[in-house]
Amino acid sequence: MGIRATFQQMILKGLKMQQLVLDWESFMTGQRDVSATSRLSTGNPYPTYDEAIKELSRKYEGVAEWGNAQARTIVDVRAAFTIGNGIQVVELDPITQKPVLEPTGKYQKEQDFIQQFIQLNNLDEEAVQEYAKEAELEGRILFKLIPNEKTKNFDLRFLSYNTNHYKVISNPSDYLKYERVEYSVNGTPVIINTEDFIYKKFAGRVDKVNDIMPKTGTILRKLEDLDKAMKDLRAINNLFASPTPHFNCEEKNGATELYKLLKDMNWKIGKFLVTCKTTFAMVGADAAGAESIIKEITNICKIISGVVGIPVHFLGLPDLMSNRSTSTDMFEMIIACTNRERKTWIGMYEEVFNAALLKSNATFATTFKEGVVSCDIPQITAEKIAELVSVWLPLFQANVVDLDYMLSMIPNADPKRIKANAEAEAQKVLDQMKMQEEANAAANSGGSGTQGGGQVP
Repeated sequence: MGIRATFQQMILKGLKMQQLVLDWESFMTGQRDVSATSRLSTGNPYPTYDEAIKELSRKYEGVAEWGNAQARTIVDVRAAFTIGNGIQVVELDPITQKPVLEPTGKYQKEQDFIQQFIQLNNLDEEAVQEYAKEAELEGRILFKLIPNEKTKNFDLRFLSYNTNHYKVISNPSDYLKYERVEYSVNGTPVIINTEDFIYKKFAGRVDKVNDIMPKTGTILRKLEDLDKAMKDLRAINNLFASPTPHFNCEEKNGATELYKLLKDMNWKIGKFLVTCKTTFAMVGADAAGAESIIKEITNICKIISGVVGIPVHFLGLPDLMSNRSTSTDMFEMIIACTNRERKTWIGMYEEVFNAALLKSNATFATTFKEGVVSCDIPQITAEKIAELVSVWLPLFQANVVDLDYMLSMIPNADPKRIKANAEAEAQKVLDQMKMQEEANAAANSGGSGTQGGGQVP
């Protein structure tokens, strides 16, 4: 047998022995999933959807072995950028199904009902952020609408896949038509019919209804590698960061005597010491190992940043943000990387609003019109303000776009109120000009009369 073959067999035996030790540790401690541990030698230890979101949830909750802090940061930051400053109710044109730039007031009772729905379910406060976080953890969202007889409105409830392991059943001939949701509670089957739930995917393939891998679920191994590398760096610093005194004696007897002397006197740097034929130096470990780990940490953070769209300074590396333009580009990156999720949330809340209107008609005998309200998620950033100043304002001044379109580009702006204030201000200026003209005319009339009176002999 050749040297190469012998060496390969030694490596395989070593890996098998290591795997046996890890699996035994998992079995005895119960701290690791044996199925995941048995794949430590592969690239992705969590190849299935159930395994990935279970581990991602554990990391977010802070109970996994590695990668907890990084997972929570990524999920929270992505959720914050996705949902922006919250949601707003906008009026839809029932024919074109597009937002109306200036509200007409025709569907005020529908908007009032939805505003009440938003307040009752805390969608104007923390709930939208919490739901965005759950979508980041599971790659999907499932809502139930529960009638509330007291408020004559509906309670919105989120169902977690991690908790219920539900399955969405779609029409066999159309995967986008969801017919029911099935799961069990303590062994009792539960079925939710299509009129009682709203379901949206935030990841995965178009035709995949249930197997949906969230973005963060694809980098779980990288999160663990990052955490382990940081631990390795800490171990190196703990053991070798401080230089160690080194005495080099020419003879063994001298080294023994010097060791006994140092031990007996409890010698420390700074104390007076005289030796003969002894060389003193401060020695330490080579920093090459630590530099290699630092490079590994940096590279892993860059990979994670590229996958999930989180700027690297959110991962603890602000020194990589070299200048202002880089910082701006980073924020544009995360806004672009969460744009799909933001659009999905707009569609989700539009479906929720219209489902609430429809169920209200059936449950509380109301006469609300469907398809007249939607949702918007405004994004206010420095880049957006710069775009308004550099792009839309010159176009408005050049009469390329009208005032309504210009105002629609401003997040959180109320075009009707702004136009009313502008018209009131313009009218105020006109009134002042008119009063000034009248005052000037009166002054001129009075002056000419005085002058004419002066000419009378």
